[in-house]
This record gives sequence, C-alpha cells and structure tokens, in this order.
Amino acid sequence: MMGFGTAISRAWKEYKLNFVSILTLVLVFSVVPLLIVGFIGHYFVPSELINQQKEMTTKLQSFNVTEANSLTDAQKQEIEQLYLSNFSLMLKMVPFFIIMLVLYILMFLFYFFGVIGLIKSAFRSNFNFSDAIRNAKRLYWKALRLIIVECFFVLVIGLVVLLIAVILKLVDTSGILLIIWIILSICFFVWFLFSIAFSIYILVDEEGKVWSTLKKSFILLRGKWWITFAKTLLFVLFSILFYTIVGALVYFLFNEQLVISVLGSLIVYPIGILFYKNLYLELKSKSR
Repeated sequence: MMGFGTAISRAWKEYKLNFVSILTLVLVFSVVPLLIVGFIGHYFVPSELINQQKEMTTKLQSFNVTEANSLTDAQKQEIEQLYLSNFSLMLKMVPFFIIMLVLYILMFLFYFFGVIGLIKSAFRSNFNFSDAIRNAKRLYWKALRLIIVECFFVLVIGLVVLLIAVILKLVDTSGILLIIWIILSICFFVWFLFSIAFSIYILVDEEGKVWSTLKKSFILLRGKWWITFAKTLLFVLFSILFYTIVGALVYFLFNEQLVISVLGSLIVYPIGILFYKNLYLELKSKSR
C-alpha cells in the first residue's frame, strides 16, 4: 500500500498545483465565515455579563461547602443571593448563546459546502474555483444527508452503550468492570467512526446512495483497517507538530488564537482532505 510519506507528498504537490483555487475556496468558505463569527462573538456578546458571572462563581466557590453547618445566617443569605443573581445573569446570556450556536451551525454548513467542492474537484489533477462550486451544488445536500445519518448512528450507539451500562448497573460501580466497559466503548466508537471515515469520499466519487456508501466504507477498510488507522495517527501527529511549532510562533507574534485557526484552515485542512483522498484512491484500487 501507499506509504505515509508518499500520500503526504502527493497531497503537498496537489496543494501547490491548485494553490490559487484552494486558497480561494478556503478564504470564501472557511476563513471569512470564521472571522465574521469571531468578530461577532468578540464585540457583540456582552463581556460584562460574562465577567460578572465569573466573579459570582468565584465568590460561590470561596465558600467551603464542607463547613456548611458553621456558616452564619448572614453568610447563608449571601450565598442564596449569589445563586439567584448568578441564575439571573445566566438567563440574560441565553439569547446570546443561542445566537452564537446558530452562527456556528451556519458557519459549519457554509464550510461543508466548500469541503464537498474541494473533495470532488480533488479527484482531478487540476481544477479551478468554478469547478468546485459546480460540484458542490450538485452533491451538497446528498453529502449533508450522509453526515446526518452518521450522526444519528453515533447518537443511537451512544444511547445503547449508556442503556446497557444502566441495565447492568455499571454506572453505580467504580470498579474494574466500569473501567473495562468504558475502554471497550471507546474502542468500539473509534472503530465505528473510522470505518465510516471514507464514506464521504465514496459518496462524492461515485455519487451513489447514502446507505450503499456507508456499506462500501466498511468493505473498503476490510483487512486494511489498522494500517490505514496508523497512517491517520501519523497525520494527526504531523498536524499537532505543525500547530505546536507554527502556532506557538504565530501566537507569540500576534497573541491571537484566531490567527492560528486561520492558518489551520489555509494549510492543514486542505492538505488533510487531499491526503485522505489519496488514501481512498489507494484503498479503492486494492479492493478491486
């Protein structure tokens, strides 16, 4: 199979070859929405309410609850008043949190449009911005349905895992059984999530149905799960190294976390998409 170095090298070459198109896609569908949401969150969310809520929380934590019996009546009244004031502040912040949640959802949907356009266009050695937009328009809603179905499966599996733990009364224990169950659940989630990781590439490549795409993703990794997972871990380590070195330098120069997020959108995310596209094509050729 294709080695990690070969896959990442090809991704880098494709990134350079289509740099202008990728840059335009990333700026329009990732960086600009990120800056807009960041601006709104920084200047429109009432920071004074957040600061007041933090101050009240600090005051509440300053009272030692283990010595509740030794509190005076005045201290108990002060604690009660702090709880009421804290609750009132949280209610005032609810509309702003809802607005930010809606903005982040819209930002994801907008970003996902660009991702679909990039994935589909990346199957060609050379592409332009208009190609990516045209491809995204054709495949966006089908790809979004795939993501919704996958999220539904993850939610159902999570509920089943929790239900089994409750039925077996594992949540009431703190021994080795609970630890083993948690480890097994995490391992199963990792296996399942990675087994459907290439479904979006299959859907975009073959433009088939959602259910058949999920099935093909499991088949694609049959006998190649561990080696592909190892390459994924290497790419994750590569990304962490990038963020650690470049991110630390950028944060030192600009003292702004948003700049690091923009750099990730411009470099790491596109290369990651191209990297997994190369892995997918390799897996596809070996499965024939």
